[in-house]
This record gives sequence, structure tokens and C-alpha cells, in this order.
Amino acid sequence: MVTPLLERVAIALLTRMLPAGFRERQREEWRGDLAELARHGRASRLRYVAIAALTLPSLHLAARRAPSAGGGWALRPEKGSGTAVPIALLAVTAGMFAAAAVGRLTWTPPPPMMTAAQAQDLAVTVFPGRAVTGTPEAPVFDSDVDDNTLAGATAFEVAAVPLDRDFEADLHAARDRLRARGWTIDTDVHDELTPDVVGVDLTRDSLWRLAAHRDRLTLDVTTGRYHDQATASYLVRPVTYQHLPALLLLAAAAPAALAAWLAACRLHRRAARRRGFPQLTAAAGVIVCFAALPMTGLLLAAPHAATLTDEPLAPWWYTLFVTGGDRPYVYAALVTVLAIWLAGLPGTSIAAGPNPQRSTASDPRRARTRP
Repeated sequence: MVTPLLERVAIALLTRMLPAGFRERQREEWRGDLAELARHGRASRLRYVAIAALTLPSLHLAARRAPSAGGGWALRPEKGSGTAVPIALLAVTAGMFAAAAVGRLTWTPPPPMMTAAQAQDLAVTVFPGRAVTGTPEAPVFDSDVDDNTLAGATAFEVAAVPLDRDFEADLHAARDRLRARGWTIDTDVHDELTPDVVGVDLTRDSLWRLAAHRDRLTLDVTTGRYHDQATASYLVRPVTYQHLPALLLLAAAAPAALAAWLAACRLHRRAARRRGFPQLTAAAGVIVCFAALPMTGLLLAAPHAATLTDEPLAPWWYTLFVTGGDRPYVYAALVTVLAIWLAGLPGTSIAAGPNPQRSTASDPRRARTRP
């Protein structure tokens, strides 16, 4: 039996209050129940419509929590949809982008090289009583024989080194004097010559080395003997990267990664039942929040921030900060690709299981709406 026009209008209005992915199925359920109630009179049908209206909040909540509901928030990927990997990648990428942005905002220019007085004081500390050549105003812009970048460093060398010196003892004494002057020893005294070095004679040759830092300056000292030639020198270079604590990076990365996780889960719920261009529009919010806005902010701040420089002895996370600071479009492109990939994945079909929207109140046989 065809329901009267008033009932059909009421059902249409109630259906419009539900998420789009559930309207058709719920409308057919309500119409079927009203058709069964046709023989019980108009009062029963009106009572059913009134009870259906009262159950709208619970129906709406059930619809939003159901798989592929097309709306609402979710805390975990939908089972069986294959979205766990792109959602996790998107969250990690967003967290790295946030950490890189914090590193970029806290970046400061490298400190100036030592003054002439400081250079002389360091020469007396490392090689006391010996003639040292080199000035802070003469930075090296080449590479050494092992192709190690020395750009920005200043080289100091001892003019003449006797072959009969105890090089190991010299460097141990230099280490102790450096510690007394506030230098932190990064790599203790060690011999870098090994038997696999071509032409080396371990009974005669040696190359002793140590590394230290103080006041954002790094110091690399080497001395030794090789093929009847003795050498003693050290390099000083400014530290251009930031010694940011791990907690600061986590404080920036964790909220961004969590927000991206929630946004990615919601993106898939909205885009799973769409095809083509609507999927791209569904991904637009994630792309704008986690790609376009951070990239735009960093690009606008670039002219007013300190220039990032190539760091010869950079820590493992330096590249992440450089990528997020000078080239934020790399992270933005990753977020965009992951968002589009996630939006294109199909969701688990809701037609395969029982209707999650059907409630006790909307079923006239359980809600006792029939006479």
C-alpha cells in the first residue's frame, strides 16, 4: 500500500537528518514498516512516525559510528579496508613535518669564527711551545685527500714536527689541557691507521686523532708519522645545526601526528563511498591542513630566517630539518600523495551485514507501536 503524502513527507524530512550514506536504506525501512501498519489505521502509523522522530538522535549516533558511514570521527582504521599503512605513513609524515618546522623556527645563524686572540689561545692549548700557522680569517673551501668536506673550517698546522716525538703522549696531554679549558671531548685519542691501509708500517707509522667541541665550535686534532714524514694539525669549524633536545622534537611531532591520524581516519570514512572527483574534494581538507598551510608558512618565513647551510658533520636528523625548512614542498608532496591514496581506497561495504541503523524504537514490533 502506498503511504499517504503527509507520511511520505515526514519520512523524507526525517531521512534528511541522517548521514548521506544511510538515508536510502533507512527510508526504505521506515516505508516498509508503515506499509505493514496500513491495516491498523492512521493512528498507528502516526504514532510510528512520532517514535521514529524521537529515535533520531540514537539513529544518527549509530550511523556515524558505523563502518563507511561517510561522516564522524574514528580512532582506528576500518578493518579490512587496507588503510592502516597509508594512515600510519600520513601520521608519521605530518609529525616529521611539524618537527622540521620547529627546528626551522629555532634555527640561528652559525657563530663567527674565533678572533685572533682566541686562535692564539687555542694554539697554545693544543700545541704549546710550537709554531702554528693559520688564522681564523682563512677558511678552507676544498676537500682533503679522503674527500671530506672542509668548507667553512679553518686549518691550523705546526710548521715543523720532529720525527722522534711521542705523538700519542702529545695528544693525550692536549686532551687534558682542552678539558681543563672547558672543551668537551667527543672522540678520545685513537690511532686511525690499520693494517689494511696501503703501504702502512704499524711498527713505524701512526696517525693519532681526537675530536672535541665548545661554544658551538668543533675541533679535530691529528698528529702522527707516515713514511718518514711527521705532521700535526687541527681544524676548527662552527656548528651550524641546533642541538635540539629530543623532548622538544617529540612535543612538536606528537600532536601533529595524532591530529593527522584522526583526520586520515575521518577522510577515509568520508571518501570510501565516493568515486572520482568527489574523492579528491574529500581529501582537500587534509591536504590544506597538513601540507599547504605548513608549506606556505615556512616559505613566507624563509626570507626573514637564517639561511640553512650545508653541515659537514651533521647529525642524522639534520636532513629532516633542512628538508622541512628550505624545501618544505617535499613533505607537502608526501602528504598530498598519501591523502589522495587514502581517499581512493574503497571502504568495507555496509550492505554485507545487518543494518546498524535499525533501533528498537524504530521497529514497531519491538517498540510496541502497533495496537
